[in-house]
Amino acid sequence: MKADFKKLNKTITCYNHLDDEDPKLVECLHNLRIAARKLIVVMNPEDFIGLNLKKLIQASNKIRDLDVFITEILPQFPKKWHSEFKDLLRVLNNRRVEMNHDFKITLTEEWLSDLNDEKILLSGEHETSQSQLKRQQMDLKEIEKRLKKALKEVKSIDIEDKHLHKIRLVSKRLRYQLMRFYPQETKLIKTTKLLQAKLGDFHDIYQAIKLLKQNESLLTPKTFKHCNTFLNDKKAQILVELRKELRH
Repeated sequence: MKADFKKLNKTITCYNHLDDEDPKLVECLHNLRIAARKLIVVMNPEDFIGLNLKKLIQASNKIRDLDVFITEILPQFPKKWHSEFKDLLRVLNNRRVEMNHDFKITLTEEWLSDLNDEKILLSGEHETSQSQLKRQQMDLKEIEKRLKKALKEVKSIDIEDKHLHKIRLVSKRLRYQLMRFYPQETKLIKTTKLLQAKLGDFHDIYQAIKLLKQNESLLTPKTFKHCNTFLNDKKAQILVELRKELRH
């Protein structure tokens, strides 16, 4: 885990030094969150470091949603609509700057100042986490059981959007468990990766619909209606594609 902590701290330090206008900011935040999640899977979620990792993820959730909406969702809309997004983009970009300022304070106060490399790598608490690593490992049969349940639920016709998000989180945890403890289980890893990717796309659209609704006043009624329909169609199509791929 020493290498994982170093990677996370390096990413956090890099992010903290990037300007608000730096194009690397979005990718760096994404990498930061991935590194943190990979550690959470094998950490005791209730110890000091585990709790701080959770806090780090939670503090960046809304920023990540904005990043995805601005850089990935809006470009998918037909180009003829793009001229309608000027006010929306201005407001969202300003909001991101404000949220990013608060997040960097959290990074400094909750992580960099208290959990720098030396403290993490040399503290007794980290050693305890290392000794407990085996206990954080999930039994392979339990992984297969949870994955089987997740696949069955995804295929349910009447499944709710919020529950699909929960399945995405389960598949993400199972994938990280497999990658760390059972790298030879390539078929299971491939399945969890598919679930994570497709349900991740689904969740991005789900969040985009909510964000669009929250900022409805910044669009004309006609544009809002078109965008909302477009996103709901996209969301439905992702689920159709996922179910089709799971049948093969």
